Amino acid sequence: MARTYAMENLTYRTAGLIDDILREGAHDGAAVARSFEEYAVEASIAKVGGTEVLDEALRAVSAFKKVVLMVLGTAMQTYGQTLNDEQEILGYAADIMVGTYAAKSAVLLARAAAAAPTPHADLHEAAARTFVNDAAQRVDGAARNALAAMAEGDTLRVLLAALHRILKVAPINTVTLRRRLADALVARGRYILES
Repeated sequence: MARTYAMENLTYRTAGLIDDILREGAHDGAAVARSFEEYAVEASIAKVGGTEVLDEALRAVSAFKKVVLMVLGTAMQTYGQTLNDEQEILGYAADIMVGTYAAKSAVLLARAAAAAPTPHADLHEAAARTFVNDAAQRVDGAARNALAAMAEGDTLRVLLAALHRILKVAPINTVTLRRRLADALVARGRYILES
């Protein structure tokens, strides 16, 4: 959390310095290029730091992939050839896969925004980190429900312990991130992450 705090402030500070230059002069391409050139080192530091924070979210996504393999593997062992008849289990697995794919897509887009750098890369990061956090809760819930439908007693306890070892995603302060996104939306009066 402290690292995220520092990276967030570094990004805002750099953006503020660039904004100050733009306020003083023209907004043509040359002025924008000069402002980015003057703060290229700071922007690079923000990019690298932001990418490292997003890498943590990408390691969470890799845990989601392991969870889907665990649920489907348990389902194959439990139902074998009749798995197609277990629509509820397949529904839970599909929910996990959708969450995994969407989370990875969000993180990759945020990383691309940080690498570009786009004007609102920090907002892309906030949106991706919030989504991954929320997806972790949905993945955990779907996996627990699927495992509880397939096992009970000691077997269920072992499966849940394995799930806990796989899905060690520390929660983050999404209240702050959601407020930042909402404030940006209100300030701009429109969707904030459009190209």
